[in-house]
Amino acid sequence: MVRSLLISLVLTAAGSALGAAEMFPLNPGSVWEYRAEGGQSLVIKTGLTQLYSEGRTYARLTGYVDEPVWARLNEAGNLVYLDEETRNEHVLTSFERPSPGWYEAPLRGCAQESRPHSDVSYAGPTGRLEGVMPVRYRNFSCADAGLEVELFAANVGMVSRTVTTLAGPMEYKLAYADTGSVQLALRRAVTLRLALEPQGKDAILATMRLTGDPDVAPKIELASSQEVEAVLRDATGRVVWRWSDGRVFLPATMTRQAFNLSWEMEIPLGAGADRLPAGQYTVEAWLNTVGPEPRYRTMADLTVEPEAVAARTVRPLRARSRQ
Repeated sequence: MVRSLLISLVLTAAGSALGAAEMFPLNPGSVWEYRAEGGQSLVIKTGLTQLYSEGRTYARLTGYVDEPVWARLNEAGNLVYLDEETRNEHVLTSFERPSPGWYEAPLRGCAQESRPHSDVSYAGPTGRLEGVMPVRYRNFSCADAGLEVELFAANVGMVSRTVTTLAGPMEYKLAYADTGSVQLALRRAVTLRLALEPQGKDAILATMRLTGDPDVAPKIELASSQEVEAVLRDATGRVVWRWSDGRVFLPATMTRQAFNLSWEMEIPLGAGADRLPAGQYTVEAWLNTVGPEPRYRTMADLTVEPEAVAARTVRPLRARSRQ
């Protein structure tokens, strides 16, 4: 299911409306949720309890590095953490530019260094962001593991993290953030609707339309040259018609961008003794995506009138979209 839009903002690095820009705001109770293709997720949080030490205030940060840390933004705007044994501060992530060089990137599983780079634009599931700072990583002992790059937006925090895996780079994209002063949520990347239109008195035309935001619309992997499937169910749920019956498809998988696509399927009602009985039916249509269950599905109800009522043979009721 695609989450509903809560708030979607376009932010700049200046962040003048929100006060001094912070690349990693650490307000108590903040949360950032990320999603990657394949279903992997990442959650970063700050606790409600704060630590006060030597006149400094620290937030309990979990999920960002391999272990929870007491962290704060220092006077240079860098993310630092407190070593609880030595009571010394160490840089966790540097946002200082121009960067004098590479910084040690501790608590990340293997020996890595990081360095901030020039601002870029970024379009992700929560919208388009300007003035985004990339922090790039290099490593010396990570085999098919480790960080490649993280992207940070002022007053939002990390909006993207790309990691190295055996299968290649994997990007975790921000799907939800609540920092106390800024709230972002997943934009509706895809909308799928089904429209029914009578074709005389013997058929109806089912048109399935998929519209998407070009900034965030995902790529859809289809299981074969059969891009869609549709069925007609009677009031008991029994399938009385299936669009793919009698058709032949190639087994090769296909990939399409989920952006302004449409498909038309004609549903025959029959005539005379072969006509569908009058009553209520449901048209169910979906994309034939790879995997055990279709990822995009929609439905519409309709009423089939007796054949004698030619002008009202098919009367669509309410449309119900479900993804």
